Amino acid sequence: AKIRRLTGVTASLELTITLAGEQLHLHLVGRRVNHLEWAGTASAFSDTQSVARDLVHGLSFAEQVVSEANSVIVIVDQHGRIQRFNRLCEEYTGLHEHEVIGKNVFQLFMSPEEAAASRRNIAGFFRNGSSYEVERWVKTVKGERLFLFRNKFVHSGSGKNEVFLICSGTDITEERRAQERLRVLANTDLITG
Repeated sequence: AKIRRLTGVTASLELTITLAGEQLHLHLVGRRVNHLEWAGTASAFSDTQSVARDLVHGLSFAEQVVSEANSVIVIVDQHGRIQRFNRLCEEYTGLHEHEVIGKNVFQLFMSPEEAAASRRNIAGFFRNGSSYEVERWVKTVKGERLFLFRNKFVHSGSGKNEVFLICSGTDITEERRAQERLRVLANTDLITG
């Protein structure tokens, strides 16, 4: 039943099975690959080296997905302190992750007006326990760019009961400019201007 409840997200769980009449306590790391199958690794729970190796492989895969995603991904705490900053963020800002971890996202990448609006949004997200999409102007190496951020909560896996906000953004600057040009054309008389 525990394995059937797994989703497509890599997870770990403990399971006791009977094999050749013997009880065996296992540690599983894996995910559901279709409606009938689970894929991953199983290690004897007492084999701490194998369990640790399996967890490292699962964590490494998840880190690689976040790092290489084709969206800017910033993970912040309720005060806007950066916890994670992926490779595309580095390309847009010209800063490396190790330079921004623990620093305030509002001060680093937003005008005072945008920062105030973003602070209000994030405070509301944490207060209400729900988030929504937000458009935000962000300072980049190419000047200010408009991003559409989809925001989701995640709980820390470090043992502490901490909640973070994953902000996954797409640059929509050119799309908005094209929409504005179309709006102007639609509202302009071609003969009189």
